[in-house]
Amino acid sequence: MASLSTGLSTTNSTVALLSTSVSTATSGVSALSTGIATGTIGLVQQVGGAPGNGVITVGASTGGTSVDFTGTAGARQLTGVAAGTAPTDAVNVSQLQAVASVANDAVLYDSATHNSVTLGGVGASSAVALTNVAAGTISATSTDAINGSQLFALETQISSLGNGSLGAQLPQTSQSTVANTSSQYVSVNSTGSAASATGTESVAVGGNSTASSAHSVAVGSGAQATGSNSSAIGSNAVAAAPNSVAVGSGSIANEANSVSFGSPGSERTLTNVAPGVNPTDAVNMSQLNSVQQGVNALARQAYSGIAGATALTMIPDVDPGKTLAVGIGSGNYKGYSAVAIGFSARLTDNLKIKGGASTSGSGSVVGAGIGYQW
Repeated sequence: MASLSTGLSTTNSTVALLSTSVSTATSGVSALSTGIATGTIGLVQQVGGAPGNGVITVGASTGGTSVDFTGTAGARQLTGVAAGTAPTDAVNVSQLQAVASVANDAVLYDSATHNSVTLGGVGASSAVALTNVAAGTISATSTDAINGSQLFALETQISSLGNGSLGAQLPQTSQSTVANTSSQYVSVNSTGSAASATGTESVAVGGNSTASSAHSVAVGSGAQATGSNSSAIGSNAVAAAPNSVAVGSGSIANEANSVSFGSPGSERTLTNVAPGVNPTDAVNMSQLNSVQQGVNALARQAYSGIAGATALTMIPDVDPGKTLAVGIGSGNYKGYSAVAIGFSARLTDNLKIKGGASTSGSGSVVGAGIGYQW
């Protein structure tokens, strides 16, 4: 009985201990359930308040520098993303679309080299107005854009010149002097007599200048364009023939359809001439020298050939009564020399053959012949 009593007592103790463990586990499960419900347990937690309040964190207490949402079916969409505001916030599609819309309206460079910009984009079908352009600097080195008001000012200056040689400022009269005049874009300083443009649609600019034929142009002090469709450009330049052009001070063009850069005794060198391409293009010295070099090479070959042929003729023929003769010869023409070796043979009293070869610094010459006598 004592043993049975002891056993029951031990069992009761074990049951009491088990009951305590179950109670503890129940409390733990209850706490875990409460933590999950309130979002305070796990990688994803909500801190700072009950559900519906506070900040949700992901892996706040663990390491790692990236978050992967990929599942067994592949990549997942992350939806319900608010618009980001801080530098490290995620952005949503609506924000990206807004950026794309702004980019479409922006003016972009045409290429990665950043050397051109086309308003409306490359290949735009219609022109685009560029407004509110500040006045650009006007100088020999300026690369500024010019606005409409600046162009209008230029047009006004040009229009003020009128329809005469120099309009109201320089009237077409026989006055003894031409008034000095200047502006931002045109400057004239002359004490000569007035310019005269009497030909149809002609232009004369400069003291004592004359454009007397149809469509003629005279520019420069004393320039004379008297041929139809002629142009005289430069002080005292004269274009007297139809379709002639005189360029430079004192140049004279008195042949039709010609261009003159000087006058007899005052010729000029025409420099910086590009190599001619078409049949009527001018050629430069480089092209002419190339042709001359080809001619010189051909001449050397011809001179050497003549010397070689001469050397062959200097080889004596076989004498009567002899059967075979072998000999050498030499020749020289305009400083080019050649040596030759040859033979002649009498095959019968009536049949004779001859052959030989010569060589020079530019090549060789070979010859042979046969003759029949009776």
